[in-house]
Amino acid sequence: MVMEPGMAFAFEPKVVFAGEGAVGIENTFYLTESGLKQLTFSSEELTIL
Repeated sequence: MVMEPGMAFAFEPKVVFAGEGAVGIENTFYLTESGLKQLTFSSEELTIL
């Protein structure tokens, strides 16, 4: 699929640890005529709960 202005998409990299669970972030972007506009701003800092 070719991305075109007016489209939005989420970038959701994840890492899965077998038997432990998964961790990831999600940021959403909107494609304009002049480039990407970031709509969400998830922290990319590792937080251990």
